[in-house]
Amino acid sequence: MTLDPQDLAEIEEIARDVWNALLGLEVTVAQAPDECPDEVVTSVVTVSGDALGVVGVQTSGAGARAMAAAMFMMGADEVGEAEVADALGELANVVGGNVKGLLPGSNRLSLPALLDTGAEDPRDLTQPPLAEVFLTCDGEPVLIALHALSPAVTPSPAAPERIPC
Repeated sequence: MTLDPQDLAEIEEIARDVWNALLGLEVTVAQAPDECPDEVVTSVVTVSGDALGVVGVQTSGAGARAMAAAMFMMGADEVGEAEVADALGELANVVGGNVKGLLPGSNRLSLPALLDTGAEDPRDLTQPPLAEVFLTCDGEPVLIALHALSPAVTPSPAAPERIPC
C-alpha cells in the first residue's frame, strides 16, 4: 500500500471539507507541534480488504471538546465524554471512508473506536506512517494519520493507536 504526494494534498482537502461540513469549522495545514498536549484524544477506523491499515484522527482534549461542541451545537462546558466519543468517531469514520477511497482495491471500514490510551497496543506501528497530515482547528492541533498493517496482524479497533502528535 503506497500513497503519493498528491494523496497527501487530497487528505488535506478531505479534512477541510469534513470539518466544514460536519462542524462548520476551518482547519489549516500546520507543522507538527513541538510537543504533545497533556491530554490527547484519538479515534481510529481500520481499513481491511486489499489494503490493510488504520486511519486515525487525533487532537488535544480541548480540541476534541470544541469539535464535539460544534457538532452538537452545545457549549464546550456542556460536552461530556459521550459527545466527544461520538464526534471524534464520526470524524474518523468520514475521514477514513474518504481515505479508503484513495487506497487500491476493494476495502471495508470498521466502526470507529475512541482509544483507551492506557491499554497495550498489540500492533506493530514502529514503521513510519504512510501519511501524516498536521492541521490546526481554532488553535488546537489535529493529526490525521494512515498506518499500514501487516497482513499477519489482526486489526483490533479498540486497541490504542500511538499516532505521534
